[in-house]
Amino acid sequence: MPAEPRGGGQASRAKRRLFTGHDLAELTVEELAIRHYLASGEFTCGLHCEGALLRDLFGVLLFDQLFDTSVDGVFASRHQDAPLDLGTEAFYPARAAALDRRLRE
Repeated sequence: MPAEPRGGGQASRAKRRLFTGHDLAELTVEELAIRHYLASGEFTCGLHCEGALLRDLFGVLLFDQLFDTSVDGVFASRHQDAPLDLGTEAFYPARAAALDRRLRE
């Protein structure tokens, strides 16, 4: 059953919809889902990570291709945490040979 947004009153973008759990605790939808699956007995743990596992796996396995400094124009500063073309349609073509080679390994 939906509960009031945290903080009550007017909902803003920063506030999240909360749901009442069986113990009347206010839970996010992710917390409610984890409780449901844990209570089913089929799972012994749960993790809400917004896709961080896949993103981190991508970074670890393709680190050399991700931070390839031979690709022109993608690093404007040595303090960048990602190339400028990451998330664009230009990322793969600029590194196609290196990415394909790594994925075959």
